[in-house]
Amino acid sequence: MRAPGLIGVLALAAMPALAQDKAGADPASLAVLDLCEHFATGDMDDAMDYATALGWMVNQEPSDGPYSSNYAGFRGFAGLGDGNLWVQAERYPGVVSIACSVGFDMAGPNADAQVAALNRLDWLDGELSADETGIYGTWSGNGHEPELVQAFQNKDGFVLRLTQRIRTDASLKP
Repeated sequence: MRAPGLIGVLALAAMPALAQDKAGADPASLAVLDLCEHFATGDMDDAMDYATALGWMVNQEPSDGPYSSNYAGFRGFAGLGDGNLWVQAERYPGVVSIACSVGFDMAGPNADAQVAALNRLDWLDGELSADETGIYGTWSGNGHEPELVQAFQNKDGFVLRLTQRIRTDASLKP
């Protein structure tokens, strides 16, 4: 596991509740990151099947044209409320860009652990920051095609955003 940056250490020291939710279970942020990673592969049919198996209600939505596909969905999480999913896949010559966002209207001790859990993942490089309005994180995956992840927790809830750009040939279709 990578060591958090100075800002991350300060934020974690200032907010001990960030380490884990009170029940000791994995925070929902890890579950929604996993879901977004499935969409980020570019295989939307497989990602929708995976989401459905996990209890998400996901539908393909109208798009802006033939080069983009949109998906929206929701799922209830015990003690946290509904997670709202939005995915957009856009095809460009040689590249597919996929954006996945999941938001929760949550507050309290279960919410506090969401951003910090992402900061502990050893395959993400980045940092946390905190101020009177909330906790914010930004990371890049340290793999071959880095995923870009942002998350924040503030008085309005929790949001995770993942962006993936995949170099490809014309055979991959979102």
